[in-house]
Amino acid sequence: MPDNPLISTDAPRGATVQSYYARRNMSFYPVAEHELESLSLMNTLNSALLTVSVGLITLAIGIWVSAAFSDKLTPAGAVMQDFAAPILMVLGFVVLYFCRWTRSKRDAVWKKIVSASESGPAME
Repeated sequence: MPDNPLISTDAPRGATVQSYYARRNMSFYPVAEHELESLSLMNTLNSALLTVSVGLITLAIGIWVSAAFSDKLTPAGAVMQDFAAPILMVLGFVVLYFCRWTRSKRDAVWKKIVSASESGPAME
């Protein structure tokens, strides 16, 4: 058989794998158990209060939108529009304030943890 320079038998067969290595510097913070419980509680309260707040505000807006597109309001609808919807809206914003308060408390705990932590020597 004549030698064919277009065909090479020294070519690698199958899949070729090249390894790439990445390095990343990460920060670790020592967190005490009571601080972890505090962060967890504040996260839970923040989520629950935000959910309740959005629900109350949405309910109030829904009452007003229903009243706006209604031809004639029933006496119960008029009471809902005049009294219940504003009360729900105010209550929703009060709960939203407490949501913001829990978030600020959580952020304060986290800033305290970060400021009290010291970094160690970097590993090579």
